[in-house]
Amino acid sequence: MMTIFNTTFFFAEAIAEKLRAELRTHWLKASTSLGVLPPLVLRMDAEEGVCRLAIQTYLQSPAEAERFEQEIASVLISYLTSMFGPEQFTAFSTIMEETEL
Repeated sequence: MMTIFNTTFFFAEAIAEKLRAELRTHWLKASTSLGVLPPLVLRMDAEEGVCRLAIQTYLQSPAEAERFEQEIASVLISYLTSMFGPEQFTAFSTIMEETEL
């Protein structure tokens, strides 16, 4: 079964272009190199000037997802938060496992 590392990014419209460039340069590069499938990028409607994107990285196991969180995601989220400030950017990650109903 596949493990999905989902991160949802919340950010001000004013930083959208620059943040997307940073995500392409850093996040997607890391997701592509470690994931078993290309990452999926999802856009959600903006509400009250806050934009939302989610990136799903597909990994082989929960252990790989934990490693991705500790070695890559937490570092990049800290970097982006320091770059844009917590009032303009935040992100939350969730590890999910594929299952059958």
